[in-house]
Amino acid sequence: LYVPLDPAALSANRTGGRHWGALSAHKQTAELAAMWAYREAGDPTNDQPVTVDCIVFRERVMDDDNFWIALKGIRDYLFKGRLA
Repeated sequence: LYVPLDPAALSANRTGGRHWGALSAHKQTAELAAMWAYREAGDPTNDQPVTVDCIVFRERVMDDDNFWIALKGIRDYLFKGRLA
């Protein structure tokens, strides 16, 4: 799946001190982007364990912790009863 979203807005380095409502809006945007990517892929399902590679294409490299924190909204959408 290709999810066209720069997750940097949700990285731990950028969320410090921001109101939870602003963060919620960014997380919802990530979940919606994941939903559209999932639907465009034909709503795939799988009853076997899956391996997922996450690659973010952006100019600046994100450190590992911020990378996974920023992708949480996308992962939540895809792995709660959909892909695995």
